[in-house]
Amino acid sequence: MNFKRNLFVITSALVGALALSGCDFGISKFSHYEYIYEAEDKHEDIEKEGYVKYGNYDSYKVKDNKGDEMSLGSAYETFRDYGMNSNIPSTGDQKIIVVPVSFSDYKVDKLNITEQQYIDRINKAFFGNSKNNEYVSVGEYFNKSSYGKLRLDGKICDKIYEFPLSVSDIKEKKLHRDALATDYYKKVIDWYKQTYPEDDISKYEIPGLKTGKNIAIYMVYTYPSEEKTEEDTENFFWAYTFSDVPLSWSSYSFSVPEYDEPDAHTYIHETGHLLGLNDYYPTLAPKNKDTVVIEPTSFIDMMDASVGDETGFSKMYLDWTRPYYVTDNCEIQIKPFTESGDLILLSNNWNKTVFDEYYLLEFYTPTYLNAHDVSFGNNLAKLPKIPGIKVYHVDARLAFITSSGKVPIEYCKDGTFGTTSSNVGYAHDNNTYDNPNKFQKNYLYQLILNNPPKEQSVCATDANLFRVGDEIPALKFNQGDEFLYQITINSLQFSGSSIKFEKIKKHAK
Repeated sequence: MNFKRNLFVITSALVGALALSGCDFGISKFSHYEYIYEAEDKHEDIEKEGYVKYGNYDSYKVKDNKGDEMSLGSAYETFRDYGMNSNIPSTGDQKIIVVPVSFSDYKVDKLNITEQQYIDRINKAFFGNSKNNEYVSVGEYFNKSSYGKLRLDGKICDKIYEFPLSVSDIKEKKLHRDALATDYYKKVIDWYKQTYPEDDISKYEIPGLKTGKNIAIYMVYTYPSEEKTEEDTENFFWAYTFSDVPLSWSSYSFSVPEYDEPDAHTYIHETGHLLGLNDYYPTLAPKNKDTVVIEPTSFIDMMDASVGDETGFSKMYLDWTRPYYVTDNCEIQIKPFTESGDLILLSNNWNKTVFDEYYLLEFYTPTYLNAHDVSFGNNLAKLPKIPGIKVYHVDARLAFITSSGKVPIEYCKDGTFGTTSSNVGYAHDNNTYDNPNKFQKNYLYQLILNNPPKEQSVCATDANLFRVGDEIPALKFNQGDEFLYQITINSLQFSGSSIKFEKIKKHAK
């Protein structure tokens, strides 16, 4: 299960006030976003002097309990078949069902809008064009972020599902949010079949998933979001997505904008989870209250503080980009990542899969899907105003995990499927203090900062990007070795950057 950061909380009074300020509550007429389609991609290996770009990732390989090698397939297939995840495929034409939800004691009229306005606003937020939204819609975001590889669409229900329990009942019973996945997910699907008998629900089924857990549902409810407290850390009225069923749950209040059109940032973040992406911020409080909480990706990521474009590791996992892999002395020209997908991978011995340890270099620019959040962002994060190189350390090695709790047991390369585990997952995440001791020191995904600040919980700024003349520190791997090349940023303009890699000459002792 994944959760959204505590970015802001909107009370019912504020929702009403904002609703009234919108007059007709949305000044534009709904217009579906226009698809962009993937440019021709021949998926061929490209080999140049000193670097290579593979057309496809290799299938990750482990051994079964007999010691025979087996291929787990793509990153998506690995987590679907062996990681207990139910996610939407990240490429091609994919559909979801978006269900507006109300409660007997909190109907749409509490928002000071009509039911039709409620449905229209949700429609804009999910599938409208950029003129319909303060930022962009969910569908347009992922279409652009994937460079046309994903075309997300679906059904916005024009009937409102009344949740079987009232808000008062939910609070009195202290209903745990897991009940959404275990008790109510199927009820919503049954409601859909009864409400729309003419619509063949099979067209929303996700191939390869277990029947009954293969329809992607996004539920948007009327009641305002509520901040989690020490007494109620499992707050039912928040935004989260389940991994064992393709279900997201978010308040309508998360989309209430400063101006007239909806703001879909939260829905985009949660849909990232529906596609299989992790949160990159620490989602759990450390058990020791004196533990310093470090923000590994420094807020500036859609899967961190819900701002900007998806970053390199996410797009590799989703098979939206394939990196340049440095193999010898070379100079590589890269274009802005958000517009091109250009990415440089650094490793002394990459296994050609997403599931390995490596560094990523991407050229950040305050353009395209990043542009809005340079000026606006949220109360946690705004994106840098100037272009620069971002350096990320990825440790996405896989481990055999327990069937309950997904606790890592042993790195996959060090063992085989056995009687205690037939599942795999990341050996590391960004909650290092919550991992078993053996896996506790390493992050899944960490932004390496230029001029790192003394405080551990501040948003990365212009000064934290690498530019011409800045020294990129020696890159060390958790497995013990160092990257064998010196890195020099030769040029950096809005149109592109040139980065040079030279083997480090080691002096004889």
